[in-house]
Amino acid sequence: MNQWQQSFAKRVDVLRESAIKKFETFADEVLDRTYEEYAAFTAQHDFRNIAPPHQRGTRFYKFALSEDAYVLLYFRARGIDAVESEYECSVPGHGCTEGEKVTVVLAEANPAWVERRFQTALDDLINHVSQACPAEKEAELAGV
Repeated sequence: MNQWQQSFAKRVDVLRESAIKKFETFADEVLDRTYEEYAAFTAQHDFRNIAPPHQRGTRFYKFALSEDAYVLLYFRARGIDAVESEYECSVPGHGCTEGEKVTVVLAEANPAWVERRFQTALDDLINHVSQACPAEKEAELAGV
């Protein structure tokens, strides 16, 4: 590489590093706090929740009704100013289904957006599990 290319590559690396730091701050202040709130709420309904150790620029959250009924949420730094949110559901007898993937600029990834992402993923899990395991209809009373 010539001198300009080396200088350019260093400046790009600085931009990427700055973007990762911004994502990490966002994750610590917004994502993890939101996860804690939803984990406490869903635990009241017998969910087992975990937030595995994170990798730099990424957060994962798992909400599980059972070993094979759960949703995994992923949040990742993208580019120099965006965050990507994605989830997948595991449904008994049906395996994993991909959920919605959304990318927004970090400035738009506010607490309300994060809450909507958690709510959408949890709603999708319950909808998929409900469809796969329909509740039994109450037996009708004979002769009434």
